[in-house]
Amino acid sequence: MKIAIDIRPLDRFDNRFRGIGTYIYNLVESILAIDSKNEYLFIAAAGNGDRESRRWLDGLAKKSNGRVRIKELPVLDSLSLKNQALLYRVVNSEKVDIFHSP
Repeated sequence: MKIAIDIRPLDRFDNRFRGIGTYIYNLVESILAIDSKNEYLFIAAAGNGDRESRRWLDGLAKKSNGRVRIKELPVLDSLSLKNQALLYRVVNSEKVDIFHSP
């Protein structure tokens, strides 16, 4: 099964250590620790993330044996029509079975 998770809120430094950032970090770490058969697509912010988040993502991709891919998208207002259309295109083109956007 192919599962996509929008982790763009994690790329903002001020979100990383509170609320949504903590949730995303713990979700990703926990899922990858217990699941060894599904494929994951993490949708990250293009070029806007802080170095710590980027290093963490790169580490996940390296240690996952090809089960994790990172797709970078521009950071847009999450409620905008342009953002919704962009996410729809990515989910459709990647043939995602489950999409989670916290």
